[in-house]
Amino acid sequence: MKQGDEVHVSQRDYRILIGTAGWQYPEWGNEVFYPEDLPQDWYLSFYSNEFPVVLIAESRWAGASETEQIVDEISEQATEGFKCIFELDLRVQNSMQTRLQPLARIENFLGGLLVHAKSNFVEDKKLCQQLVSLHADFNVCLDIDGDTDLPALAVFCEQHAISVCWRGEGEVIVPDASPLWLTRCDSGLDKKVLVQQLKTIIAKQLKLENPSREHVLIIDGAPPSVEITRNASIMMDIM
Repeated sequence: MKQGDEVHVSQRDYRILIGTAGWQYPEWGNEVFYPEDLPQDWYLSFYSNEFPVVLIAESRWAGASETEQIVDEISEQATEGFKCIFELDLRVQNSMQTRLQPLARIENFLGGLLVHAKSNFVEDKKLCQQLVSLHADFNVCLDIDGDTDLPALAVFCEQHAISVCWRGEGEVIVPDASPLWLTRCDSGLDKKVLVQQLKTIIAKQLKLENPSREHVLIIDGAPPSVEITRNASIMMDIM
């Protein structure tokens, strides 16, 4: 959450924060990632000791009670400098203020919001105002559903200092003053394609690096690959 115009970047020494979409996967148990004897209630503590960021899906905090539960988990287990990015879908109006309010309790761990919006949201004044209002209180990166009017989107984002989530293809929209830029890569891709996409994304993140902006790379998958996430960190270090 912002305090005036200040941007709270991670205290960890990473040029790009690299992590996964979620951390609670049965497939990660039995020494694949989590130790066999580690209770699931402490998975986040273990995860946050290795990876500096996590993306929390909209479904994980869809209601007030779920939000309170996940906020408790983060405040009790997250290590210093760890950041959480919360997905928020503007296409689903579900007691938004009630859900957002508890996030103030984890301000030091809050990297921002990845806000999903419909492709023609720029034409919807109400949605635009809602997004701008969110951006006044949170670091926001925008994720657009489907094709959109790129020139209009670029003008809107430049005007309000909001970046657009990028997956290694198409136009990059990252205004200089934007406080958060999130990119995503699917670890389920063909290996050659995956390696090239990671190189493309990391190179672009580093090229547009800004010390006052949080740069984030999220590894997706069903489940995300721990090995690929680790390899992405190594790739960042040598580029």
